Amino acid sequence: MRQKLRVLGVTEDTSFVVAGGRLAFYNLMDSLASVGNDVTVLSCTGATEDLVDIRRLNSIRLKVRPSRIVGPITFLAKLFLLLPKRLLTCDVLVVNSGYPLPEVVALAKMTGKKVVVLQHDAHNLETVEKFAASTSRKYMAIVRWILMYPPLRLVDGILCVTDSTRRGVMSLGVTTRAFVIGNAIKE
Repeated sequence: MRQKLRVLGVTEDTSFVVAGGRLAFYNLMDSLASVGNDVTVLSCTGATEDLVDIRRLNSIRLKVRPSRIVGPITFLAKLFLLLPKRLLTCDVLVVNSGYPLPEVVALAKMTGKKVVVLQHDAHNLETVEKFAASTSRKYMAIVRWILMYPPLRLVDGILCVTDSTRRGVMSLGVTTRAFVIGNAIKE
């Protein structure tokens, strides 16, 4: 008989970034719950609230203002206070790639929990800078890149939505085992 895992998922949910990756994340969490695991998803209020079916999931949504800067900072602060307690009651942590990644990885490593990341893309820094439409967006893109990619070297596994994502992650010098699971978005 397969042992039921207690899975804790963490994702941002800002309305300022396309929600496709978060939808794939919620579908992955739902799939883990559908095979009998106890799945809790910790996120903030945001873009996917009316788009995902969370009946099989325990969902905790931290209230934040819909703001490009204040919202993420508020989420990170609330996450920092809540996550250590939640980590004590889980077997594995699955985090959606995004700005909470460094904080989640650091707290998980301090508590000895395994961390798996759902990765949607992999761009080098020059590409990220090139696609930024303004100087302020270029700086935000650089900060986001720093938050998203270097922590991948510290996780226990990476789930990639495509093989090109896996190859891109490896091209960034990440040696963590990465697996292609496909894009889990249901239609």
